Amino acid sequence: MSWPWSLYRVLCPPPRYVWVSVRILRETPKAVLVFTAAKFWIPKSQIRAIRLHRNVFELYVRESILA
Repeated sequence: MSWPWSLYRVLCPPPRYVWVSVRILRETPKAVLVFTAAKFWIPKSQIRAIRLHRNVFELYVRESILA
């Protein structure tokens, strides 16, 4: 019988990603300045996806980027 969880996944879980609704204020070649409740510079390498949902931009980023 195989074990449903590997020990590696328990000790080192993969990073969690979330969709975040933001207002994009400024864009540079390497980063994006966004506004949620405060202003944040997010490196473009950390953004996995961008979508436009109900006239609001949503970014798919790692959970710890905006925390």
